[in-house]
Amino acid sequence: MLENDVLPIVNENDTVSVTELMFTDNDELSGLIAQMMQASTLILLSNIDGIFDGHPDHPASHLIPQVEPGRNLSQYIKEEKSAFGRGGMHSKYTTAQKVQQAGIRVIIANGERDNILVDLLLQPETTPHTEFLPLQAESPSLQAESPSLQVESSSLQAESPSLQAESPSLQVESPSLQVESLSLQAESLSLGTEPPSLKGD
Repeated sequence: MLENDVLPIVNENDTVSVTELMFTDNDELSGLIAQMMQASTLILLSNIDGIFDGHPDHPASHLIPQVEPGRNLSQYIKEEKSAFGRGGMHSKYTTAQKVQQAGIRVIIANGERDNILVDLLLQPETTPHTEFLPLQAESPSLQAESPSLQVESSSLQAESPSLQAESPSLQVESPSLQVESLSLQAESLSLGTEPPSLKGD
């Protein structure tokens, strides 16, 4: 559908359908679809700017801009349902955590702001929202390098016997040197016996 410029809309009709026939709420449904499609980013829209470290209406509360994998924000989340559906910030937070662990970035923003999607795309630095950073998978190339290093170490160990095997050949050569020295001594003796024969003549 996307290849034909058709934008699919998947919606849990949670305002009129019977609860027993419902699959889930729209927050969890969007998270499941994002994982099935291997999306890079999931945007969940609410009626507030994101997750706050206190009540959103309290002046001392601050918007949490980023959430690292493994960070627990449950102390800031109240299990209150939306007046227009089954979800709420608790549902969005639970979905964001699951999708984040799957390596997908999640953004919770205010759907009541004009041009919120365009602003998140073009000017995210100045657009209020809470971003769940995706869990980064470990690089398999680094793990694959360790066996090659082990193989190299084994090859070096395998070369060491060949170096040791060369040493006996050097030892074997030494007797031949001794034999040559004896032959030189024998020649000197033979040269030493020649003068008496010359005197006899």
